[in-house]
Amino acid sequence: MKKQAGDLLVSSDEEEEEMSTCLPSTSGTSKPSEMTAPPKAPEEPASATKTPEGSIETMGVKLSGFNTDLTLKFLNGQISFNEFSAEMDNLHQVETTREAGMETDGEDLEPGATEQEEEEEEEEAGENAMEVDSKDEEWSPAPRKRKRKHMKKRRKKTELPKHLQGLMGEANLKFARGDHQEAINMCLEVIRLAPQAIIPFQTLGMLYEEMGDLEKSLQLYLIAAHLWPNDPEEWARLAHMSKELNNPRQAIACYSKAIRCDPSNPDYIWARCNLYEQVGEHTKALEGYQSILQLMTVSGADAEDYWRLARDTSRAYLELGDLTNALSTLQKACKSYPNLITSEDINTILEMQISQKIFVESLELLVKFCGVVFEFEKFNWSCESLYVPDGLQDGRLLPVKCTAPELLPIDLRAKLIVCMIHLKHHKIVEPLMQPLFEENIEQVGDLYLDVAEAYMENALYSEAKSLFSVLVCSSTYNEAAVWLKYGECLNCLGELENAVNSYKRVVDLAPTHYGARISLSALQQQLGNSSDAVKALTIPAPSEPGQIRQDHILLVHKCHLLYSLDRFDEFYECCQQLLFGHVKEEWKPVFRKVIFEFMSRRSRAESLEYFYQHIGGKDYFMETSISTDDIWDIFLMLCRGLWERKMYNQLLDACIHGLTNPQILTDEEKYKEAEFLCLIACIQSRNGKLAYNLIREICVKDIDNNQAWNLFNQVIICSSDGRHNRFCLRLMMKHPDNLALALFNAHNSMVSGTYKHSLGEYVNVYRKQPEDPLLNLCIGLAFTHMACQKFSSKKHALLVQGLSFLNSYVELRGECQESMYNMGRVMHQLGLTYAAVFYYKKALALPPAVGEREGLFDLSQILCHLRSTMKRLQPP
Repeated sequence: MKKQAGDLLVSSDEEEEEMSTCLPSTSGTSKPSEMTAPPKAPEEPASATKTPEGSIETMGVKLSGFNTDLTLKFLNGQISFNEFSAEMDNLHQVETTREAGMETDGEDLEPGATEQEEEEEEEEAGENAMEVDSKDEEWSPAPRKRKRKHMKKRRKKTELPKHLQGLMGEANLKFARGDHQEAINMCLEVIRLAPQAIIPFQTLGMLYEEMGDLEKSLQLYLIAAHLWPNDPEEWARLAHMSKELNNPRQAIACYSKAIRCDPSNPDYIWARCNLYEQVGEHTKALEGYQSILQLMTVSGADAEDYWRLARDTSRAYLELGDLTNALSTLQKACKSYPNLITSEDINTILEMQISQKIFVESLELLVKFCGVVFEFEKFNWSCESLYVPDGLQDGRLLPVKCTAPELLPIDLRAKLIVCMIHLKHHKIVEPLMQPLFEENIEQVGDLYLDVAEAYMENALYSEAKSLFSVLVCSSTYNEAAVWLKYGECLNCLGELENAVNSYKRVVDLAPTHYGARISLSALQQQLGNSSDAVKALTIPAPSEPGQIRQDHILLVHKCHLLYSLDRFDEFYECCQQLLFGHVKEEWKPVFRKVIFEFMSRRSRAESLEYFYQHIGGKDYFMETSISTDDIWDIFLMLCRGLWERKMYNQLLDACIHGLTNPQILTDEEKYKEAEFLCLIACIQSRNGKLAYNLIREICVKDIDNNQAWNLFNQVIICSSDGRHNRFCLRLMMKHPDNLALALFNAHNSMVSGTYKHSLGEYVNVYRKQPEDPLLNLCIGLAFTHMACQKFSSKKHALLVQGLSFLNSYVELRGECQESMYNMGRVMHQLGLTYAAVFYYKKALALPPAVGEREGLFDLSQILCHLRSTMKRLQPP
């Protein structure tokens, strides 16, 4: 119920509590003077801290609100202005969406129809009923109609509440009297009670600006601007302050806000573009200039100003390499204000259109603005035509004649000729060429070159040759680039001798031009001049890194040429420069150590990179224009050539250094192949120590591969140390079921004389593969060796078991040189000479198992040496 006390009207207990929050709390009864007194400034330090209740204190005053934490982070420098602005925009968007939803829900309800209002209406009706005269007791009132109350206009959250306006006025008075600290404390108190109000932040900004703290002042102004973001002039003022404080990024953000509020103001866009140029974001600056051009078109600005800005913008796009936007900018200007276009503008547009192969539009521009006329069989195309003839691009419509004004600038005439050549209308351009020939070639030689290149692109080499022949005779255009084009033209015409002379001229003028040298070498090959072809690919020692990369391209072609000519010695030297140019003679031991001590590709690459950075003094993985496939092909060619010539030591060096090549090292598949080639080279050069390190890793990675174990055996044969014994034993512990490891351990025991151990290993394998001839032979030999020992017992039993397995071996293997020779050797060892002679004779009578191929290992040569032995073994 409403209570009236003097002039003070309080609606309810809730409103009393709301009024009490505006005043400092007191104990007992408060005096009127005490109630209206402003709160005292707190004495805490001006810093932001977290309290246990979760509120935030800043400058001694506790603040609360939906964005207070964000505001404090910005004031304390924990977040940048751009982050603060983005978060505030998100909060505004969420708040706007929520308010829109509340307004939509409120349309379905009757304003004022809450329970509290219904109770108040019932009480008022009761009071009115008490005033009814007693004479009207019999009167019964009609049903009460509910009064529809109009909803009061909601106060904006950014406006200051009425109960805080007095405190804010007191703060302004303190500010005017110069009591800055007291005014600051009062503003902070207002912010605590109404954190979304604009006025206290603006007042605080003015206070700090008066005190000389411009950085703090700007921060508070920015918060106020975010609370009411629809004032473009305020954003522009803040952007100006940001520029004065040397914060262009923040100024850009402020101008963006101003442009969002007032997008039709070009001054804001101009200022932001200047700032974008200042911070180096030229693309965004050009987007702003495009917006200004659009505004100038809508507002009908001065045409000369529009053209001036369009030219500058197009030129900036060209500097950035954005040809599309540069062309569209000038085309829009041409469409908006065609009366102010100049010949320079037309020339610029034509250059961009020709570079983008837009030839029909180029002709349209020349027809419309330069007075060019095309005559067709049934009509003419001129500036008075309303449309562009259809069929020019695909050649369905061919002009009969083309007429150009005599006063047409020569550069525009040349571009007209170029467009017509590209559109296959070259037959009617001869009359247009005459004025070009009348000009001084020293001054317009670039136009000659454009026309000649257009002829070459359309395979009109004879016409291009006449123009190039004139250009190369001039003093200004007697350059390598022109001679190169001339040589290409002559080569296409089949004039090889003249083309060779042209390319020689290019090489003389530009010795490091690798393209000309490659073409010259190819022509010399066609003419049969192999020596000259090789010479063309040889240049002096490079002096720059870029020249080194070009020299590599020449070396690739030179290697292929020398290999095809079978000049292997020169090919080998060329490969040394190309593949192993990163290896110095004194570094070779280091590289060999890296390859054979570090087994993984990654560890080798890291070791080599460290070596080059700290010892070599250069970048190991230097960029090169040679592809990995080209390097790999030449590496294989080198290995094949060395293998065919049985140069195994050189092959080993080539493989080791190939493993250090950066391009091979970065390709996993090719690196595996190069590593295998290195293993084969080690075996062929009988370098068992190096080969063992490689084959060991292969066997560990692919332990079930029989071919890997066969190679392991080959390495053991050519190796002189016994490291493989310990390796096989350790690996057998990890893989006890591996048959290859069991055989290797058995063989090692057999060679070392521990026949019982070897017999145990052989028998374990025999249980799994009883039909293997080799196992039967090895078991028979183990029994035989044990029987031949001096102190062995039961020799007869051992011998019988051994011969049993040897007979099984002969049955499984069949009668051949190998089986008969092995049986003869066993009998020879046992002292049974008659039996040995018998088997030796049978071995000599049988044909070789490997045929008659040359260079293959068989037993014929060994058996020939046994003939004299057989004579001694036979009884007299």
